[in-house]
Formats: sequence, structure tokens, C-alpha cells
Amino acid sequence: MKKEYGSQSLNQISVLLNLGTLYTEMNEHDLAEDRFREALDFSEDLLGEDHEYSLMMRSALGAALVGNGLYAEAEQILDRALGASLERLGQDHETTLSTMNSLAVALVGMGNESAAIDLLRQLEDAFRRLRGDDYPIRLRTLVSLAQLVAQAGTKQEAEQLFREAAARTSAALGPEHPDTIFAMRNLAVFEVSSSEPVQGAYTLRDAVLASRVWAEQEADSALGADRRLTAIEQADSSNALALALADYAPRAETAELAALVVLNRKGLLGEREAALLRLARSAEIEEVRRIAADLLIARKDLAAAFRRMSSSNVADGADQIFQTVAARVDGLERDLALADPTYRAPRDVTAGEVAAALPEGAVLIDYTVFTPYDFEVRSWAEGQHVGAVVLRPGTQPVFTDLGSLAAMQPAIDSLSDTLGAGDRGKIAG
Repeated sequence: MKKEYGSQSLNQISVLLNLGTLYTEMNEHDLAEDRFREALDFSEDLLGEDHEYSLMMRSALGAALVGNGLYAEAEQILDRALGASLERLGQDHETTLSTMNSLAVALVGMGNESAAIDLLRQLEDAFRRLRGDDYPIRLRTLVSLAQLVAQAGTKQEAEQLFREAAARTSAALGPEHPDTIFAMRNLAVFEVSSSEPVQGAYTLRDAVLASRVWAEQEADSALGADRRLTAIEQADSSNALALALADYAPRAETAELAALVVLNRKGLLGEREAALLRLARSAEIEEVRRIAADLLIARKDLAAAFRRMSSSNVADGADQIFQTVAARVDGLERDLALADPTYRAPRDVTAGEVAAALPEGAVLIDYTVFTPYDFEVRSWAEGQHVGAVVLRPGTQPVFTDLGSLAAMQPAIDSLSDTLGAGDRGKIAG
């Protein structure tokens, strides 16, 4: 027999649901899982297993388990939730659709791509019927479906899905929207893996250039820190893909486009570092020099924290560390702006402007460390490589792979010792 319940009990369930949702948005999936389990137990005890609230809690718990990589347990919970939601709420209910999406992710995690494809087809069809062809969640679902269809070997259908997602997202949300950049990056990967490396490079270039414009426009918004994080994530991923393009298809045109992507990525992050370095070394006011030096260190810590968070497979507090460091960076940025009113984000400089400013006969070489990616077997190489972007007056930048970092390290150390320890970091990275 179900217990009697009133508004206070329902409020308690709602609070637990909201807490779990908040933790999910913070990527704290362990904490989210705990809150959703409490909410589910409370809801089933008070309202019954098939009540709408209970089905919502079960779906949310399954999604949290997916976030923690517990795909087998998630599949059991979500499969049960989906069956009950279809019967109790109907195929077009929001909880049913959310459960279907989470179950598809769980099935992929368990290696059952065929069942996941069936669910994503149903999900895409439902969003199209209910919200229209250009509904953003439908378009993101198209990208996920295209990825699985491509892996299954149905290249023609996959290409159609990728191109529809990229075209419709760009038309509906604009070329600079993160969803558009995400769709274009996935299209570029598909084009390269389908022996269209030059077209993939062009697609990638457009996505990265749009990513920079979007990051600049949103940098001063109320959500500036979060948006900058997303922009850096997009740029880093595109940088790696660009280098992989040059390695996979060493044709002159493709290599030049890949080099342009690298330089654009450096434009997003590198010029601010140069301005800070000048202030740390030569600002007249000691307080400005101190804050600039602290900010340089904090930005390096932020990059390291981001890499840790991106590569972490378990909930090890990496995201909390990142948020803490990001808050410190933002605080130091504000302090520096108050201490030195001239401090601001430097103007973007294009590769063409740099090339035009080089004296005749000069060569500008910019080094970067990257991990090659093999699109044939879809895996990253074990070791890092050193790459160089070479820019000559009046020419387009060209990227070349100099070989493994381990093999190049003695030469890097020797050159650093020759030029002075103060330049070691600049040369190595």
C-alpha cells in the first residue's frame, strides 16, 4: 500500500531531483547518482513504481549511471524505465524520449551499436514529428546516429546524415554556434576517413575560424568562463585533428590548411600569453608585474587542469580542480585590468599579416607538440610528435611533422641551452 503524501513530500522529491540535476550539470555524476537513488526510493515508496515522478527519477538515475560508465546497470534500469514510460506516458512524452536517449548511450557503451541505432532512429523521428526538422536536439541526435551508421559501414547514409546535420544546424543556429562547430568537426572526421582529406581540411578550417569568432563574441558574457572553456575545447580538438590531417594526407594543399588551423588555434590562446609576458617582464609598476606573472602561471595551471579533466575516465575531482583554477584566472584577470587600465585582449593577427611583416629571406618557425591520429584504425599513436609551422614572406603557412618528441628532445634541449634557459619553455612548446 502506498503511503499518504502531501505537498511537503512532493517538494522533497523535487529538491532531490533538482540537486541531482545540478550535480549532473557539474559533471559530478557520483553525487548525482546518490541524489537520484534517494529520490527514486522516496518516490516509489510514496507514489508507486509507475508514477510519472518515479519514471522520471528512474530515467535520471540511469543517465547518471551512464555518466559514471556503469553501462550494464544503466541498461537494466533504463530498459525497465523505457518500457514503463511507453505504457504509462506514451512514446512522445519528454521522459520517454530522455530515457530512450540515455539507453542508446548505454547500449553503445556495452558494444550493442545495432540496438542503439534503432533507438536513435526512433528518437530522431519523434523530434522531427514533434518539433520540426531544425529542432536542435534532433540535429544533435542526427550526428550521433551518423557516427554509429558510419561505424556500421553504411557510408552513404552516414554522409547524408552528417551533411544534413551540419547544413541545418548552420542555417538554424548560425555558423558560429557550438552545435554547428560540433557537427562540422564530425563531418570533417568522416570526410578524412572516407578518403576526402582536402575537403575535410576545408570543413575543419571553416569550423575553427567560426569557433574563434564565437569565442571572441561570448568572452565578456555572464557565462564567459564556461564559454571560454568550450571554445578552448573546440580549438584544442580541431588543432589535433588538423595535425592529424597533415600527417594522414601529406598533400601540399591539405598541409597548408592544417597549418592555418594551427595558427588560428594559437591566435585564440597565444597572443594573450605574449601580452602577459611583456607585462611580467617590463611593466613599470611592481604590482602589475606580480599579477601578470601570477596570471601566466595560473593560465598554465588552467591548461593542465583542463587536459586532466578531458582525459579523466573516473570522477577524481578533476572538474572541481578546473573550476577552482578557472575562478583564480578570472580573478587575476580582473585584478590586472584594475592595476593596468591598458591591459586588454590583444587584437587577432592573421597568418597573412604575419607573412607580410616578415623581412625578405626570413623564415618564422612555430613549434607544437601533438599526438598523431590514424584514421584508418581510428586510434591515437602512443607517443607525441613535434610539429613545425613554417611561414615565409608572401606564402601560406606549411606544417611538417619533425618526428617523435622523444627523438627530438635532445635537439630541443641543446638548442634551449644555446639560446638560454629563459627560452626553454617557448622552444619546447
